[in-house]
Amino acid sequence: MYHYKASILTNEELYQRYIDTNDPRILSVIIENNLKGIWRTAMHYAKSFSNVNYEDMLQEAALGYYEGLKRYDPTRNVKVNSYCTVWAKKYVMDYLNTH
Repeated sequence: MYHYKASILTNEELYQRYIDTNDPRILSVIIENNLKGIWRTAMHYAKSFSNVNYEDMLQEAALGYYEGLKRYDPTRNVKVNSYCTVWAKKYVMDYLNTH
């Protein structure tokens, strides 16, 4: 596995490496580097809705973040984390609407 640290390469630099190499392991590294934000998104909604399982919310947030990485367009001039966090929130909200 790649061991890129967030302090060495930014998400945008990592994403550029993903585009250049098409190596899905780099997407995993970006997710690992941003787990705190993914956790924060899941925790925000878990506190608001006490009848749902926190682990499920965390998983949905991570899936949404991954979907955002797959759909990210660097030409839009939006940071990777900002774009993917929107997708994480969307997945969590969709989960809440179905459960």
